[in-house]
Amino acid sequence: DALPISIFDKVNLGDVINRENIWVNPDFYYKEQILDQEIQRMIDQGYVKPEFLLSVYKREGVMTTYLKGGIAIPHGDTDLVTKPVISITKLATPVLWDGINTVDIIFVLALDKDSKIYFEQLYKIISDESLILAIRNSNSIEEILEILHIHTESDR
Repeated sequence: DALPISIFDKVNLGDVINRENIWVNPDFYYKEQILDQEIQRMIDQGYVKPEFLLSVYKREGVMTTYLKGGIAIPHGDTDLVTKPVISITKLATPVLWDGINTVDIIFVLALDKDSKIYFEQLYKIISDESLILAIRNSNSIEEILEILHIHTESDR
């Protein structure tokens, strides 16, 4: 008997995570630097509308996107997403995120209503302490892609 195929088997985070949107040990010391740089790149790449940045700040103002374990998942208005993308920042030194907690791994989520499945897939990773530890210990974009089992076209 063949096992039923899970919907997750059909979902490839490589569809929404690419090397241009991964930052490893950048010289970022403030939350605002991270959000501004990452989202500006998303805007320049055509993934999100310019208003997306403000929508992320508004959401942060309403409710922190900090998760236990030094992780943050800032995200903005789904209506401002042109093409789904997730960016990843791994910091050498944690930054203060919400006035209380510090983070060193940030996933900026630009997902539209049809791409919620990617969040579920990402959440499995975020919930796996060994994977988060591996990301935390990584020193290159390639290592992070490997940890997440993301293979670019050239790897196939």
